[in-house]
Amino acid sequence: GEVAIGTVQGMTWLNENTLTYTKQFKNDNRLAALGGFTVQQFQNESLFAYAFDFPDDRTGYHSIGAGLNPQKPFNGESKWSLVSFLGRVNYTIKDKYLFTVTGRSAGSSKFSDGNKYGFFPSGAFAWRVSKENFMKDIHEITDLKFRASYGVIGNQAIPPYQSLALVGPYGEGVFNSELGSEVYTGQEPLSYVNKNLKWESTRQLDIGIDLAMFNNRLIFTGDYYVKKTFDLLLSTPIPTTSGFTSTLLNIGNIVNKGFDLDLRSVNTTGKLKWNTSLNVSINKNELTNLNTSTDILL
Repeated sequence: GEVAIGTVQGMTWLNENTLTYTKQFKNDNRLAALGGFTVQQFQNESLFAYAFDFPDDRTGYHSIGAGLNPQKPFNGESKWSLVSFLGRVNYTIKDKYLFTVTGRSAGSSKFSDGNKYGFFPSGAFAWRVSKENFMKDIHEITDLKFRASYGVIGNQAIPPYQSLALVGPYGEGVFNSELGSEVYTGQEPLSYVNKNLKWESTRQLDIGIDLAMFNNRLIFTGDYYVKKTFDLLLSTPIPTTSGFTSTLLNIGNIVNKGFDLDLRSVNTTGKLKWNTSLNVSINKNELTNLNTSTDILL
């Protein structure tokens, strides 16, 4: 007989604090500002036990100690934290010109000292053309808006401790002394350390248009985007002379660009409702970099 039993417990908590300020000006301008602080932590613990050679199977896994050949138990734990400082300002002029500026400074425990924090700003502008005076006589157009935005986001979705030197048990040996033989367990490095590990970042430019016609019976949305990812976090093969076959590196750059088009119509209303929708997406993906200047990391 063989018995394996284990327990895994994970706990995460998130605390978010935001403060918002709004103001309406006499000239029909509006201001909304937000500031915030967030902190998050995740912790995972596991414990496993094994045993072989059971004299009978009537107690099953409920009596793992009945095994004549118990194995060493195994446990593990992991923990990571994330802290962020964020802000956003929205300003609207006569409901025609809309401005948005955001900023986020985030720190992750997954990266090495000096690389834990990253700053990720963004900005956006929209012009609602349908609110202009020269559009008042064009009754077919219900709403028309042009948009443009540019922003940076970060990615830290990697396992914790990748920038630290980890060790773990490896094999058994016997130490002979005057008192007799003593069995001991050795330790070995578990990973190749990359102390330069940092945030992966993505920068995106988006230009779009929103058009509604005939009292919202026909709606069109179009977007053109260019999305560039830098310092891609990848598990990368390295020379086996390092003692390992792979390690986590900031090694790749990727570019995505394309169009997203969406057309919707309300053909009939009342008891018989008939809506149609057509969407088209065109994307070009290009890997622009996937190498390092040296074969062996220093």
